[in-house]
Amino acid sequence: MLILYALARPLLAPDTAVLVNDTFATTDGSGFDRCSDIRSCRTTEEIIYSCIAVVFICTWVAIHPNIPRKFDFRDGKEIVRNSEYPSVHSAVVTLQNILFMLLALIVPELIIMWAMRQWFAARKIAEKYKKYNWTKTHGFFVVMGGFALYDGDKFLHTLEDEESFTEEEEAVANKIDEFIKGYLKIKEEQASVGSIVSRPDGPTSRLLPDRSEASCMLEFLLQRKLISVTEDEIKDKGKSDALSKFLAIGQTAWFIVQCIARGVEGISITNLEILTVAFALLNFGTYFFWLDKPQRIRFPIKINYQNQSSGGGGTAGSKSWGLGWIISGLQAIWDWFQAIGREIGSNWKFLYNYSPLIFPLRIITYPLWTLFIQSIDLASGQSPYQTGLKKDPWHLYVSVISIAVIFGAIHCIPWAFTFPSHTEQIMWRVCALGVTCFPVLGIVLVFVDDLVESTWGLRLFIVGGVIGPIFYAIARITLIILALMELRALPTSAHQTVEWTTLIPHI
Repeated sequence: MLILYALARPLLAPDTAVLVNDTFATTDGSGFDRCSDIRSCRTTEEIIYSCIAVVFICTWVAIHPNIPRKFDFRDGKEIVRNSEYPSVHSAVVTLQNILFMLLALIVPELIIMWAMRQWFAARKIAEKYKKYNWTKTHGFFVVMGGFALYDGDKFLHTLEDEESFTEEEEAVANKIDEFIKGYLKIKEEQASVGSIVSRPDGPTSRLLPDRSEASCMLEFLLQRKLISVTEDEIKDKGKSDALSKFLAIGQTAWFIVQCIARGVEGISITNLEILTVAFALLNFGTYFFWLDKPQRIRFPIKINYQNQSSGGGGTAGSKSWGLGWIISGLQAIWDWFQAIGREIGSNWKFLYNYSPLIFPLRIITYPLWTLFIQSIDLASGQSPYQTGLKKDPWHLYVSVISIAVIFGAIHCIPWAFTFPSHTEQIMWRVCALGVTCFPVLGIVLVFVDDLVESTWGLRLFIVGGVIGPIFYAIARITLIILALMELRALPTSAHQTVEWTTLIPHI
């Protein structure tokens, strides 16, 4: 209803906004329109565009997703079919990126927790393998699914930092050692008859690294030097560089400085700008924890002891202009939509296979169910949100909850602001309090696992783990809608720009 109400009310011009509520004309304390000079004014459209630009940076540019893979919708395990790498169609990748953006809008705190988990895991991996000259960039590349293990042409699984070998990995490790020994034996025989003057570098057939020193398949491959990618090579596969990150951070920092300057000068700040400031502050945290993580890599590096090669997209064919080119373009568009249809259909079948809901109701609830399932995977670090962290440290929850409380408290800044109506002001206060206080309940949920068997512990878990997140999501969406509704009747000084010449001391 709020969305329909917001769309039904047109955006009024600054002059007519004063007529909606008499207090708007005097919110700046002057009693007259201070924005009489067009050079010191900004329009409602400019406010919207600047906020959208920053939100886009915080919800799209700042996100560093894992390498796209196919996961089972039920248990979150990697799907391996027909011995092929579970690659994802570009259309599905775009759909996943849109889901990431929606989740960043509704539950940005979970994005921070995802980034922090991967930061802890990457740092741990870098410390464990520092004798192989690994850095946090290598650690991030592992947790995002950067190495795919092959046995010949057969894809096995994506490499992770484990504590032991599986039976399948033991068999592959034996094959690798036999292959290396046979290869080095041939080289030694050639060297003994003078075909090769010097002995080859690296281990000989009589002196391979001790396998007992390798804790998992990943370290075993590092010992055998089958993984030798450098930090620069990993960063080169990413889709961003230091300059783009600097510009993104600079844009968000400049927006925050402008809002602070408006507060210092006593100029009205819109609720939409308050929401954007909250996103911008979280953006700094996201960029900090993902600073060494490559961004938007599509394919992993193939690890194959017989023919090691780097993974990548398909080879580009020759372009033929004319009717053939048009047909190829239409076929690509059709394949694009088919891929999205298959992705939605697989999720739909799982969610509603045994559901008694009628078809129209299923269509309405499907997006909500999808976001709900994605939020659960994001909170637990499963499927496309894998983190590589085996156990969360206690200070992770303390940090995330503290950040979430600060993020919610920013929404309380407009507590005494002038709203278009008293009802909207009450709704904003209730939702802001809910967004601020709900993360505190997460402290209890961390320790509630041992209390679920008791009656009151189970009730607390239902309230905090089921009802609480639903109320939180509703409160977040309501705040966004209320901020957009305020644009129909802004205070007069909200259209005034900052007078930097009077704000900054100068000669």
